[in-house]
Amino acid sequence: MPENTPRSSFLSITIIVILLLAAAVLGFFYISAPSKSQLAEANRTIADLSGQLDQMQADLERMRSETETSKADLERLMAENSRRQSQIQSEAEQALTTCREQLEQTETRLRDAQQRIAALEASAANATEDAVAQTSQAELDACRQAADNATTALDQARSEIASLRAQLDAARAQSTASAGNATQEEDAALQECSQEKAALQQKADALQSEKDAMAGQIASLQQEKQDAADQLAACQEARSEAAQGRSELQSTLRDMKSEYQNLVDSLRKEIDEKSVVIEQIEDRLSINILGEILFSLGSRRLRPEGRQLLESIAQNLSPAPGDVVYVIGHTDTVPIGEQFREIFPSNWDLSAARAASVARFILAKSELAPERVAVMGMAENHPIADNDTAEGRAKNRRVEILIGPALYGGAQPAAG
Repeated sequence: MPENTPRSSFLSITIIVILLLAAAVLGFFYISAPSKSQLAEANRTIADLSGQLDQMQADLERMRSETETSKADLERLMAENSRRQSQIQSEAEQALTTCREQLEQTETRLRDAQQRIAALEASAANATEDAVAQTSQAELDACRQAADNATTALDQARSEIASLRAQLDAARAQSTASAGNATQEEDAALQECSQEKAALQQKADALQSEKDAMAGQIASLQQEKQDAADQLAACQEARSEAAQGRSELQSTLRDMKSEYQNLVDSLRKEIDEKSVVIEQIEDRLSINILGEILFSLGSRRLRPEGRQLLESIAQNLSPAPGDVVYVIGHTDTVPIGEQFREIFPSNWDLSAARAASVARFILAKSELAPERVAVMGMAENHPIADNDTAEGRAKNRRVEILIGPALYGGAQPAAG
């Protein structure tokens, strides 16, 4: 019979170790970014788990083979015992038949002798005494001797029959005892085989469950491996895109720096007079122009000084492909005077109208496409100075030209 306990303990320990390794591999993938070395380690782990799964499958097949062998041995023992019982029964019946035939023959001989004695005695009664005495006495003695011999043979035959019957009874008793012992042995062997088969089946079921669980673990690890490979590919693609983006950003910043320097050089006087402020804010270029230079009070018509300034700016504008030129009008908090309300009901209208005037002039003096220019009016809602002072209000009355990526989603403006 196969020993179950050590092997079961070994398999249990093996399964625990495999699950710990699988958990470690999964944990490693969860807490760190995937790499080629991690994928290789996952491949090795999956290969090890597959090998152990194959070994478990081999153990399961071997246990099934042992169960079939035990079953065949039990069937062979039962067939042998049945054959022995049939043979003993046949031999006993054959011996009893032989004894019965001998007994019948002896009884027949005895009856013949008794009949001859009776006949001789009758003949002797009718003959003369001398003749009878001389003639029949010898025959009578011979017949009596024959009768005695027959009686002795009959007694001997009866004794043999009794002995054979005793032997037959003993043989039957032995056969019954042997059959009982064989039945007990068969029952014990059958019970032991059934118990062993049940144990093997239980172990086979456990191994099958472990195999299924291991197959699930392998499938999960393979999925994790695929996910890690996809994540690694995505990371590599993201790194490539980031590198390309950095290159494009650096190129854009270089162009913006050059544009910024050109604008500074061309507007040096206005910058020194603080009527124009140029700033580079991350990936955007901001040009703030005081409203007094561009417009008269309550008007949206550009002054000559403003036209000259905007022409210089337009000639030096060279936004990067995909960038948008935003022209944004701003006012202070002073409401629109009554004399201008018919044209500009609010600061919203005034700021938007002034921004539109600047945008039209820049489009006329540059090669920018209209779809790359956007106009917005902010009124007094985005101040850069204190509106409680005249100096602060003057700074807030301005037009801002903002150059950079689109501020809102949707289709990007076409390159001009």
